[in-house]
Amino acid sequence: MKITHTDGPPKDLLYFDEEMDLQQKDVADVAEIFKTPLTGAYNWDYTVSDNRIKRLYELGKELNWNGSLDLNWDYTHPADEKLVEADEDLPHETLEAYENLTD
Repeated sequence: MKITHTDGPPKDLLYFDEEMDLQQKDVADVAEIFKTPLTGAYNWDYTVSDNRIKRLYELGKELNWNGSLDLNWDYTHPADEKLVEADEDLPHETLEAYENLTD
């Protein structure tokens, strides 16, 4: 990675020609380090963060419920059978308005 040290924070906006036609070989990792009353750093290379987020995402898929793996998508429930019987957890199924609904 190429690091450019400067004596202070950026003072002006940088403008780039829209027709620069940059290729991958023209682009270096951009990191700017400057000294102010607080030391700050910009690093536009998100590879490390991206890899950590991807690893966390994969771990989350591994350790949590995964609908694409944990469900039997080939199963078709018979249309004339309820999935569960109405009880106190599903009181809406005992209401007249619900019973009057059509399929």
